[in-house]
This record gives sequence, structure tokens and C-alpha cells, in this order.
Amino acid sequence: MLNVDLRTLSVLLVAAVAVTFVGPASSEASAAEPTWRELRTSGLSALENKQFDEAERYLLAAYEQAYAAGPKDSRFVPSVVSLARLYREEKEWAAAMSLLTKALGIQEKASGVGHASTVKTLNEIAMIHYAQGDLLAAEGSWERALSIKRKQNGGELPGWLVNNLGEVYRRLGHTDRAEKLLVEALATKERNKGDDDPALITTLNDLGVLYTDLKRFDDAKKALERAHVLAVRHLGPESDVLGTVLHNQGHMAYRQSQFEVAVTSYLAAVSVREKQPRRGQPDLARSLGGLANALMMARRYEASEEAIKRAIAVATEFHGAKNRSVAKLWSDYAMLLRTLKRTDEADAAAARAQAATP
Repeated sequence: MLNVDLRTLSVLLVAAVAVTFVGPASSEASAAEPTWRELRTSGLSALENKQFDEAERYLLAAYEQAYAAGPKDSRFVPSVVSLARLYREEKEWAAAMSLLTKALGIQEKASGVGHASTVKTLNEIAMIHYAQGDLLAAEGSWERALSIKRKQNGGELPGWLVNNLGEVYRRLGHTDRAEKLLVEALATKERNKGDDDPALITTLNDLGVLYTDLKRFDDAKKALERAHVLAVRHLGPESDVLGTVLHNQGHMAYRQSQFEVAVTSYLAAVSVREKQPRRGQPDLARSLGGLANALMMARRYEASEEAIKRAIAVATEFHGAKNRSVAKLWSDYAMLLRTLKRTDEADAAAARAQAATP
């Protein structure tokens, strides 16, 4: 968890917005004092490496420099958005959304609604909606950002933005729009970065999931195998991104009733994900749940029960007892127990699933 007092920071931000900026901040800094750019760059680098305490230290220091200059200083909004990214990674949703909403208001007041400067802020807002499961709100924010970029670039779009919106379309069942946008995202990334760059992995992974949903398994296999190769080559055999690709390869095999192949992929995903920090525990629980289902369909019932029990323990420890993911795992366990004709235990597990449903 963050060490910063979120209430104090929110008060500081509100106060900063109310300030009338009367002149530029002094550009003369102590020789020993890092510049704002150095602090923010170091903070974002630490954030990318999931070194959250270090990221917090640098980003707060950058924010304090920008805060001293006032909200009209060009450093202010980027500082706020960077802090919001940190809060999002730490699942401090309310704090992140409060900062981003205020940042967006500052940008729109200064430059107008629909200005290019708002795109990254809208993206961060959408990321929070997406993480919380509010797909329609995420879709709205990303579509606003996409519209702005289309006008700005004459149709040339950043791959990351098209990719994000394409994934939301997939989740909402808008498969034609999803495929069009994801293919566009992949083409944009390949044009800008070449065909051997880790930036392609997320788009290939999302295309693999989409094609699996559409039962276009040959296309899914090609996309996921390519994502797998890039993840191992550029990110290493223990990256959380590789864990995601392995999980989706397991899901693809499961959908084709290739249950032993699915078991192999899910086991590999679990091996990667159990080495991740605590914040990755929901992903570990999902892979354990997928593994349990594949083992059950392969009639390896004892191993399936072991996996589903561990999945429930991991998910409950992270989310608490009342959570949709926890409820789904209890329901899967009930199904396994009914398969084994352990009716009383199955009824108890089904009751736990009902109790866990929010």
C-alpha cells in the first residue's frame, strides 16, 4: 500500500487548482536537487519495473516541484497523471480517479474540450473503469480519446489506444469492431516498431483471445504462439506477460477439448504467476482455476481438487470472501464434487458460492 496520505494529497490538489498562477517558477535549482524531469523519469521507470515504493518516492517529489509552480505550469498535469498511474497500479481506485478527474478539468479549461493534451488522461480514466469491470464507461473514455487522435493525426492512430478499445469491444461482444481495431493496432505497431518488438505482445495476445472466442483456432494459435516467442525473447521466462500468454494458450486448448495440452499450458502459467508479487495473485487464482477445470475434464480428479482448493485460498486471501471470482471458484468446486458424487460436500460448496456472490 502507498505511504502517502491520500486525503492530504487530494486537499493539496484542490488547493492548487484554486491558485491563480502569477508567474513562472524559478528555473534555478540547487545543484544537488534533481530536476522535475529526472524525478518523473526515474519514477516512471520504477513504476514500469513494479518497484512501487521507489516510484512513489520519485513521483511525489516531482509532484511537489510542480505543485509549487501552480496548476498552469506545464509540469503540473503530467505529475498528477503519473501519480494516478501509481495509484491505479496499487488499486487505489478512488484516489486515482479523483486526481485524473481534476487533471482532465484543468486540461479542458486551459486548452478546450477535445484537445490532444487530454488523450493520455482519458486513457488513464478508461484503464481504471476497465480494471473495475465498468466496460461501458471504459469504452466511452477510449472512444473519446480515439476521436481526438483521429482528428489530430488524420487517421493515423497510436497502436496502444486502438488495442485498448479493441479489447473492450471484444469483452462487450462487438467482435467485428474488435477484430478491425486489433488488426489495425498490430499493423500500426509493426509499421512503427518492426515485427520483433515486445510492444506487439499485448495485441497478439488479445487477437488470440478474440479468435479463440470466435472458434477460429488456427488464427488464435498463430497469434498466441507469436506472442509467446516475443515474450520469452524480450521479457524472459518469468515475466507476468508470458504468464498471461500461457494462460490464454491453455484456454484455447481447453476450448478445443485438448485437455492434456491445456493442463500443460496452465501448469506453465501457474509456475510463472506464483513467482509474481502479491498484486498478481488474482491472475494466479485464475490460472489455478483453469488448471482445475482442465484436470477435471482429463479425469484427473485428485489433482483437480488440489488445484481448485488452492485457487479458492489464493483468491479469498486477496479479494476477501465476498467476491465474484471467489464465487465462481466455489461453483466450479461444487461441479467437481457432484462429478465425484460427493453430494453433501457439493451442496456445501454451492452454498459457499451463493454466499460469496456480491
